[in-house]
Amino acid sequence: MSGGKVSAVRFLPIIKDCVKASLKAEEAGEYTALLRTISNLCLDEQCRYQIVNLKGVEVLVKMLEIGESKGNVELQRACSKGLLNLSISSREVKARVLGSIEGILDRYYKGRLDPVAASYIEGILKAPKT
Repeated sequence: MSGGKVSAVRFLPIIKDCVKASLKAEEAGEYTALLRTISNLCLDEQCRYQIVNLKGVEVLVKMLEIGESKGNVELQRACSKGLLNLSISSREVKARVLGSIEGILDRYYKGRLDPVAASYIEGILKAPKT
């Protein structure tokens, strides 16, 4: 085995399953791990496109709200990181993310989000328009 980088494109066939499984998972560790994987795959352009088309923005927002309501810091961080990674792709996706996180923005401004998750949200707000 080589020590080279693994291409994110290898994950394209399982993205749909990861998104669906994250909504059906019952244990916090399970859906948090799936959402961390999705968040990291959002950095790859091809994966990002598929995640957006599979309603990944909506899934990440829903799970971020669940994480916030249950006090699950790791879930908040994974979801907000994924939203930041998605929002860097295009102006349209950033607008979609911003439109989806209105309730979260209210809690962000009131300081009710985890500080790390809040820094990812701040990144979305301050990211340059592409």
